[in-house]
Amino acid sequence: MTPPSLPRYQGSLFDSARWAEVELRPGDVVLSTPPKCGTTWTLAMIYLALHGPEVRFNRLSSVAPWVDFHGGDPDAPTRNAQPANGRRLFKTHTPLDGLPLAEGVAFVTVYRDPGESFLSMRRHLANMTVPPPGHPNRGALKSAFDAFVSLPSNRVRFDGVTLSSVIHHLRCSEARAALRLHYAAMSHDPLAALRAIAEFIGITLAPDSQQSIVETTRKDVMRRRAEHFAPEANTGLFKDDARFFSSREQFSEHLVDTQREMLLQRARIELGAKPAAWLCQTEQAL
Repeated sequence: MTPPSLPRYQGSLFDSARWAEVELRPGDVVLSTPPKCGTTWTLAMIYLALHGPEVRFNRLSSVAPWVDFHGGDPDAPTRNAQPANGRRLFKTHTPLDGLPLAEGVAFVTVYRDPGESFLSMRRHLANMTVPPPGHPNRGALKSAFDAFVSLPSNRVRFDGVTLSSVIHHLRCSEARAALRLHYAAMSHDPLAALRAIAEFIGITLAPDSQQSIVETTRKDVMRRRAEHFAPEANTGLFKDDARFFSSREQFSEHLVDTQREMLLQRARIELGAKPAAWLCQTEQAL
């Protein structure tokens, strides 16, 4: 179980209590993000930075596991990274206050405009073979958006993307010496993001290795190799693993100006003007 001093976060497919079965050690890297913030992209970048751009793997989710994930079966074995040699990498959506501390462990976080994350989650749910029942981001766009901006953060029902859960995650990251990245800036300059990651985790990458990693982790490349890169690839979690890497241009849903303004105003109330502007930046704004 989760140590008594740590908050426990639960959802339809995950439980942060499973971290009690993982003993973090110096050199480990933990990637913690709210859902739909470029998690898989960043995970691939970090894994290739740690083990080299030529490294081969059957599934990214096997070599860099989502520890909390049980897929709806709480009795399923906990995933653990077990490389024969080298440093381990873990993925989680649990905020940093719910994760164990260990000396020498690097924590990396990534954030995205919450409105973009919300729309991305709706596309994600449409591609799931069996979407979680009662998920707050499903249903008609207007009612789902209203729930997204109004629902309070709930550790027992931590499913989906809500503004309050994203803000809670962001606040928790401020209490630890974590690297904080933003999806919009990563999209604008992925090479700079990779260099920031490498410096933070103590990796020196030659210029040709940097370029190779950036090319390998492009969305179109990962889409073509979805059987290796998509979360839980080849397990039936998604109708189409390649569609996991779809882009917003392929879908008609969008937020109108009044919804985006409401989102920004709520974020300003909770965070203040400057942090809210940072969180709510979009790729189009850069």
